[in-house]
Amino acid sequence: MPRRRRIGVTPGGPAEPFCGRPLWWQTCCAGRLLWAYDIEHVDALAAYIGARLRERGSPSSSLAMIPRLPDWMTSAAHRSEVVAGLAALRAQAERSALEAPRHR
Repeated sequence: MPRRRRIGVTPGGPAEPFCGRPLWWQTCCAGRLLWAYDIEHVDALAAYIGARLRERGSPSSSLAMIPRLPDWMTSAAHRSEVVAGLAALRAQAERSALEAPRHR
C-alpha cells in the first residue's frame, strides 16, 4: 500500500470550498485531496464509505453531506484507499489532540 504524505496547512492556506474553513486535517487519497473538519466528520465519512450496503435516505437527506460526496470517494474501486485515508485523518486528529497545549 502506498504511503500517504501529510500536506502541510498554514493559517491562510487551503480552505474547504463551501464555507472557506481552513483544512487542518488532510491527506492525499486516490490522487485527490481528502479532508475533514474534525473527528466526527471523519467518523461520519468512514461509516458511509466503509459500508458494504448503503441504504437511500428520505428526500430530505438531499441536503445532507452524504449525497454530495464526490464520485471518487463513493466508488467501490476506491473504497479501501478512502477508508485508509480516513484512518490517517483520524490518526492526525488524535495526534493533534495529544499535542495541543493543556490550559490550567
